[in-house]
This record gives sequence, structure tokens and C-alpha cells, in this order.
Amino acid sequence: MMDERDNLWLSPEKHLVIECKNNEINNIDKDDIKQLGHSSQWFTNKYGNHKQPLLLLFHGQKKLEHNVQVSSLMYVVDQEKLDQLKSKLEIFRELVIQNFSNLNLDNLRQYLSQCDLLIDSFIATYMRKLK
Repeated sequence: MMDERDNLWLSPEKHLVIECKNNEINNIDKDDIKQLGHSSQWFTNKYGNHKQPLLLLFHGQKKLEHNVQVSSLMYVVDQEKLDQLKSKLEIFRELVIQNFSNLNLDNLRQYLSQCDLLIDSFIATYMRKLK
């Protein structure tokens, strides 16, 4: 097992361990879920078991193969949600560029909120619970 994940987002309230397979065209299979399980174990080994991360899979599909078991902490950003995220990131980029000379923390937070890029709105908008 490698000692790193594709991405790790830590905030004071939430922790996301991210695996990226967004070019995958087949349904989510046992190997994908197994990789998320390894990611969960990596996080526990690195940060302890007092913090419980959400396990996020960027994947081309949202459907699970038959007999694939998932935990309540596993989510997916499928192709539809990824396209939506890309559009919002482009809007965010334009807002920052257009207002760069007046950019401050309040403006930046407003732009992040407007594009659903703050952690709670990111989870609610782009992440689907695996089931």
C-alpha cells in the first residue's frame, strides 16, 4: 500500500480523503471500495482514530457493481457532479481574476460560497452518498 492518497482535505470540522478514478467508465467495483478502505486505514494510521474522515471517490459512474458493500462514510463525485464542479470552478476563477486588485479574505470567502466550494456546501452539492 502506498503511503499517500490522491488528495487530502483537512478543515477544522471535516476531513476528506480523496481517491480519483474519474476516467473510469465501468460501475464502481470492489477494488474501488477496497482502495477507499485502504485510504481510511492510512488516515487512521496517520492521524489517529479520533478523527473520522469522509471517503470520497471521484469516479465516472455512481452505480455500484452487484454485491459491493460500502460504509456510511463513502461518497462519490460522478461525471455529472464533476462537470458541475468544473463549471463552478471556472466561475470562481473568473471572479478572482476580475476582482484580483480588490481581493481580500471576505471577497474570497464570498466567491467560494457562491460557487459551493466551502466544505459543507461542497459536500451537499457535489458529493453523493454511495449506496
